[in-house]
Amino acid sequence: MINNKQMNPHLALFVLVAGFAGVLYVAPDAQAAEAQCSSDYNGEYFSEKPEVSDKLCSSGSAGGSLQGDGSESNPWKWHCYDAEGNEGERCEAFKDLCGNGKIDEGEQCDGQAGCSNSCEMTAQCGSSADAVLESKPSSNLCKTGTPSGSIEGDGSESNPWKWHCYDFAGNQGDKCNATKAVEPAQCGSSADAVLESKPSSNLCETGNPSGSVEGDGSESNPWKWHCYDSAGNQGDKCTATEKVEEVVVEEEKEEVVEESESVVPGGEVVEEEKEEEVVVEEKEEVSFEAAAPSCSTSEYADIKGYIYHDDNRNGRQDAGEKGIKDVRVELRDDAGKTVAEDETNSDGKFKFENFAPGKYVIDVHSNDRQLDGYTIVSESDNNRNERDSIRLKCDNNHTGTLFGYDTGEVAVEAGKGGDGSYRPTTLAQTGGSFWSMILSLLTK
Repeated sequence: MINNKQMNPHLALFVLVAGFAGVLYVAPDAQAAEAQCSSDYNGEYFSEKPEVSDKLCSSGSAGGSLQGDGSESNPWKWHCYDAEGNEGERCEAFKDLCGNGKIDEGEQCDGQAGCSNSCEMTAQCGSSADAVLESKPSSNLCKTGTPSGSIEGDGSESNPWKWHCYDFAGNQGDKCNATKAVEPAQCGSSADAVLESKPSSNLCETGNPSGSVEGDGSESNPWKWHCYDSAGNQGDKCTATEKVEEVVVEEEKEEVVEESESVVPGGEVVEEEKEEEVVVEEKEEVSFEAAAPSCSTSEYADIKGYIYHDDNRNGRQDAGEKGIKDVRVELRDDAGKTVAEDETNSDGKFKFENFAPGKYVIDVHSNDRQLDGYTIVSESDNNRNERDSIRLKCDNNHTGTLFGYDTGEVAVEAGKGGDGSYRPTTLAQTGGSFWSMILSLLTK
């Protein structure tokens, strides 16, 4: 009798296969857990849509973006996915509406510690309300609730953009409005200019001019107008003056008669007369000796002027003649003290604001690097010394100062020096009859 039995071959094969399968098989409880929603978010209420992050899932991660509008019928929805990308639980959250058991901004409750179904949500305007905007608003219309279907109005003060906010039950809440930003009205290129005639164009750079241009163009009563913005608000006050031709007073010719004696044949003495014409030209000077008027500070005036490239050297700024920018200009009082400085803008304009009446000198710094290569060729008083003496009056802006520059040298006219002053052309012009007699003796 044999005690050691051999195993049946079929049984041994079965045992071997069963053992291998046991290694591969994992019980259901040991499988990887399904990606699940976070209890902090799933089924909860929020004032704003939650951001997509791993916090939305207690295991796995949220994928894609949240769908829906947060309402009870269309909540915010997302899925959680495991590490292999397999879709797990479907999660949802809701917008914090009236009746969720919390007291939120805009809710009117029934006196309980927390709001239940017996509460109301007041619809409130958003940050676009009562604002001044560049264009019709399309966002931030309502802080709570939803806006009406369309926005009415044109954004003006008289007809602003208007809309209503409605609560989630469809009740009308706040009435909201906003206005359009209006560009301020500004003077055009005709302002502060010295013109040949009353201006009718280039009155306002932005906005529209007043109905008519008033004044006569003089220094005491310049042409005046206002510019108004699109909402009808008054903007800049603009002025211009008329160009006045320089008056040259020519004195009457003075006849100088000199007598000399000569002897003719026969011993008769004959007196000879010589005539010489002396022409004296004088420029009319304006006296500023009158006492400066007194006025209140509200009637103080501005001093304005131009520095420009006088291409044709005719003494006025014509079309196409551009201003010279960044040139330093000084304003001095009657005692010669510098009281203000300014630099010309891109149009060549300079301005000194709010000065008391009196005598002033406008002085251009010719050593300014901006004027390198330029030569003064014209200015308001024709002296070409890069200074202009003015008399400022109460409540009357001075706008008549022009400095014209050009490249190259200044041509010297007959009878003039390089600075524009007159020079005597004959010896007789320097000393009257005495020098005339000397001249006549030298020429015999």
